[in-house]
Amino acid sequence: MKLRTVIIFLLLLSVASFLVLSSRDYKLSYYLCYIKKPTQKFTLEKAVLFKIDQGESLKGIIDTLSKNLPLSERDQKDLVCLIRKNNDLKDFKAGYFYFEPQTYTLYDIIERLKNPNPPVLTVTIPEGLRYDEIADIFAKKLSFEFARFNKSEYLKLIEDPSYVSKIFKEYEFITPTLKNLEGFLYPATYKIQFNETAEEILAKQLRAYNSYIHQMVEKAKKENNPIAQKYSEYEILILASIIERETTQDLTEKQMVADILLRRLENRMLLQTDATLLYPLKDWRAPITKQVKEDDNPYNTYKYLGLPPTPISNPGKDSVYAVLNPIPNKYWYYLHGKDGKIRYAETYQEHVENIRRYLR
Repeated sequence: MKLRTVIIFLLLLSVASFLVLSSRDYKLSYYLCYIKKPTQKFTLEKAVLFKIDQGESLKGIIDTLSKNLPLSERDQKDLVCLIRKNNDLKDFKAGYFYFEPQTYTLYDIIERLKNPNPPVLTVTIPEGLRYDEIADIFAKKLSFEFARFNKSEYLKLIEDPSYVSKIFKEYEFITPTLKNLEGFLYPATYKIQFNETAEEILAKQLRAYNSYIHQMVEKAKKENNPIAQKYSEYEILILASIIERETTQDLTEKQMVADILLRRLENRMLLQTDATLLYPLKDWRAPITKQVKEDDNPYNTYKYLGLPPTPISNPGKDSVYAVLNPIPNKYWYYLHGKDGKIRYAETYQEHVENIRRYLR
């Protein structure tokens, strides 16, 4: 019995000694970072994005980090030590944190936790594109793996009459009878948060349209601009969308063509604009054949008087300004030669001669 008791006592003593030594080793390794700066690094092969909630504890933060970053047990201990040593926890902020593929130190992590950096993507939408072309640009630029943009959802919202009916009270320029939102997707450079949805991005474009185009038209009305008095904002937008496709970026050229098209409308002449023929084809480079000019659709301004039923593109503010402020001239026809320069003509005969000289 005595021998058995002695053995049990020795075993217990060994376990206790091991625990004491382990505790000392742990404390020693923990406090080493106070006297020796940890130098370990780790490399991310793939981008990581995670969220830290408001009021998260230090343990919760370390747990989140260890789930998303390749941190060893030692790394985690040293992080806790460094954070407590410098009292960094008070400077940490809630939000999304993005770590791109590269090499990091523990100090890099600590500094990043003080400044949430949700990915922001820059997307530029040029003037004169159809809404399906704009959707393609967003889809390409927002192909970032964490982005929430959905092209199908974006297209559905633009084409959905029920969505138009839902939002028309939010925007003075939208009426519930609109077929779609073509023309209202203001071309500009947008800063898109990674988690913005298609609807949120669309709302940004509508707000930009309000700021840059709707307000311009409203101001013109208040100043008794004759075009703003005679035509609705939607008609002005349709004409501007045609001018955006029919002209270069030269403002004077836009104003000259605006005067020609306005006079054609007022004199009940066919607009005969090639851009309107191309809109239903969804191809701005398609050849304009005899068959295309004879096609029976409401966008065929070689066949039907007046404006097409919707804008054919999303114009910039210069094209809208040109409609509101046309430069009076004596011409009825225009074309762009193979050299890209515009030629005007007073008569159809002169126009035919310009075709012969500059297009053939």
